[in-house]
Amino acid sequence: DATPSVAAITRDAPAPLTVGMPITWKAKAGGGPRPLEYRFWRHDVTRGTWTIAQDYSWDDTYSWVPSAGEEGSYMLQVWVRRTGSTAAWQGWLSSDVFEVRPF
Repeated sequence: DATPSVAAITRDAPAPLTVGMPITWKAKAGGGPRPLEYRFWRHDVTRGTWTIAQDYSWDDTYSWVPSAGEEGSYMLQVWVRRTGSTAAWQGWLSSDVFEVRPF
């Protein structure tokens, strides 16, 4: 069995990203038997904080609408594991840093 891994993270909204703009990311993962589950982390590079944006679930997409006060630099990270695994993660991938600008 291959270990799960995340091959890509894509987003549906083109830059520039702004406050109030709906943004949806999709993780492309594979490896090992299905089903897989996904956890999305949002890293606020500007403030140096990590937040679990969406905890483990079957959903390979994550949507966010940045609100006022959330302007800054961010990175998204996706963790993947086989459903039922007790591992913190079996594979992961980080996006490039992106900017959220005022509306």
